[in-house]
Amino acid sequence: MAKKIKRAMRQVDPQSLLVAEAWTKAETVATYAGGDTDEYDLAFNFDLAAVMSVSLLAEDPEGIEPVLQRTEATFSRRGFDAPFFENHDMDRLRTRLGDRTGPLKVAAALLLTLPGTPFIYYGQEIGMANATGCQGDPCRRGPMDWSEVEAQRADPESLLNLYRKLIRMRRDNPSLTSPHRRRLPTNTPEVYAFLRGSGDRRMLVVLNFSSESRKAKVDLSTVRAGESGYFSLPDLPPWGFSILPL
Repeated sequence: MAKKIKRAMRQVDPQSLLVAEAWTKAETVATYAGGDTDEYDLAFNFDLAAVMSVSLLAEDPEGIEPVLQRTEATFSRRGFDAPFFENHDMDRLRTRLGDRTGPLKVAAALLLTLPGTPFIYYGQEIGMANATGCQGDPCRRGPMDWSEVEAQRADPESLLNLYRKLIRMRRDNPSLTSPHRRRLPTNTPEVYAFLRGSGDRRMLVVLNFSSESRKAKVDLSTVRAGESGYFSLPDLPPWGFSILPL
């Protein structure tokens, strides 16, 4: 059935995409991937969405890496992966985090520096929480808070403007849309680092999952010829991050 739907969609619009909302293990989702003759173009990464709020609440990113490695090992076509953190059937990330807004910035930085095709649920870019005065799914699907949009547009440090900056960075740097990613060791468990891209187009992504500042050091011995020991970055603020070319 999905193949028939996909063929019909392509006849109407050759650039259309069919996305699988398959809330199951990665190995099953991988069977939907393929070229134009297969079922879906993309599949939401529910495993990543589930582990993200846990990692932010615990201020410990260690659980993220096994999910990413499993995805990378399972999906032969890396663009098939569609990372996301919120959707219409899940509590919004701000609600899951107990109404804390700080972690939302490092979450945005992770989402928009990963391989695959990231999705942003409406309102996520302004840190919307679940609606009140309701129960269940309607709370997760409340109307867009346009007054908050206007307020954040005027604030250069807002979450909305951060999303815009990260989207521009992803668009302008091919290393951030490449399928290549490698985790790099750091000096503290709260700091999560990985390399994006390959060859002479590479970006270093360093994320602080702590509510406190951290002195970030990253082991680049496997990246730069002749490099030994840890590379020191300026202190990362609470929930801060650094994205820089190598």
